[in-house]
Amino acid sequence: MKALGMRFALAVAAGGALAAWATNAEAICVGKKRKAASRKNKEAAEKFCKQYVADNPGVSCKVDKRICPKGYVAQKKWKGCGINYSACVKGKKTTRLKKRREQGRDEARQWCESYTKTSGEACRYVKTGAVCPKGFRHYTKVKHRGMRNYKICVRGKKVGGDRKKVTNNCDPKIAGMMTRALNWLDTNFDEVAGDFEMAKRRGKDRRKRRKLGTKLRKAKVACYPRNTGVCKKDKLLGMAKWGQTRKVHICSGRIDSFCDLVGVLFHELAHRAKLPKSKIHNSDDPRRVNDHVYRIGFKARDACVADGKDMKI
Repeated sequence: MKALGMRFALAVAAGGALAAWATNAEAICVGKKRKAASRKNKEAAEKFCKQYVADNPGVSCKVDKRICPKGYVAQKKWKGCGINYSACVKGKKTTRLKKRREQGRDEARQWCESYTKTSGEACRYVKTGAVCPKGFRHYTKVKHRGMRNYKICVRGKKVGGDRKKVTNNCDPKIAGMMTRALNWLDTNFDEVAGDFEMAKRRGKDRRKRRKLGTKLRKAKVACYPRNTGVCKKDKLLGMAKWGQTRKVHICSGRIDSFCDLVGVLFHELAHRAKLPKSKIHNSDDPRRVNDHVYRIGFKARDACVADGKDMKI
C-alpha cells in the first residue's frame, strides 16, 4: 500500500508539471504567433505616424525597430510578443533636453541665491563632473531624473581642513543660517568663552578652552527637520554624535530664532569638547541647567541677543 501511495503521488506531480509546461508553451511567442504580433506592432506604429504627421504638418515621423536613430525620439512604443516597434519623431529630443538643462540650472541658481541671502557667503554652481572654483568646495548636488545635474560649491577648504562644514541634508535657507551662526561664534568666541571657567585648574581650563575653539573651527553640522533622524525624541534640540561621523546634529524644525540656534550649536560643541556636565544633564530636573554645557550655551545665546543679531528663522 505504501509503494502504491508513492506511485500515485509521483503521477500527480508529473501531471501537474506537464500541465504547467503546456500552459507555458501556449504563452511562448514563436513561429506564426510571433510573426503575426510583429506585423500588428508595425501596422499600429505606421498608423500612429500617419496620424501624427497629419496633425503636425512639417514634422517628420518614421517607424523603426526597437530604438530610434540619432536625432529622433520615440513618441510611442509597441512592445510584447513579436518585434518591438517605435514611432520616431524628429527634432523633439534636442528641445526636451534643452528644457531639462535650463530647469537644472535655474534650480541650482535659486539654491545659491537662497544660501547667499541667509549666510552672507559666496556660492557657485558648476556642471556635475566639473571642479569647483578655487577657494570653493563641493557642498551638495541639485539632482533630478531627466535633467542636467549641477554641483553646488560654497566658500571654504575641502573636508578635513580648518573650515566649518554644514552637511547637505539641510535646505539652503537653514544651511545659510547654520553657516552664519558658526561664523558669528568664530568671531565672538573670546567674548563668549574668554572669561568662562571650564575647569578649576588653570592648565586644564586653558586646554578645554583651546579644545572648544578647535571643535568650533572644524565643526561639522547636520540638520534634521522635526521628527526625523535623531530628532524623533521629544523636545530634543540637538545631539553631539561620536564615532566616525563626529557631527553635531541640530533639530532645525524645533528652533525658531537665530540666537537660539547659536546657543544650541555652542551647547553641542561644548559636548564635543568634553566640558563637564552633571549626571542629571539629560533628565527633566530643572537643576540640570547649572552645569557647564548648559551655561555656556545660554551665554552664547544671550551674547547674540545683546549684539542685536536675533531674527526669526
